[in-house]
Amino acid sequence: MTGTIKKIAADLGFGFTASDESVDYSSHQSQLRDGLVFAELKAGQRVSFGSLQGEKGLRAADVSPA
Repeated sequence: MTGTIKKIAADLGFGFTASDESVDYSSHQSQLRDGLVFAELKAGQRVSFGSLQGEKGLRAADVSPA
């Protein structure tokens, strides 16, 4: 699926993404694709990602720039 980066906390290794269907997903540095780091992503940037059901809700997985 595709969406937009809402917020990045690169120093903490977390971020939030909104899908094109307006569903929010949290993500962790470990779920970025191919060595990508949060410092390389910016709020408002388009990304593609999969989803996982985490303990605290939906999580973005395999995140990469769209």
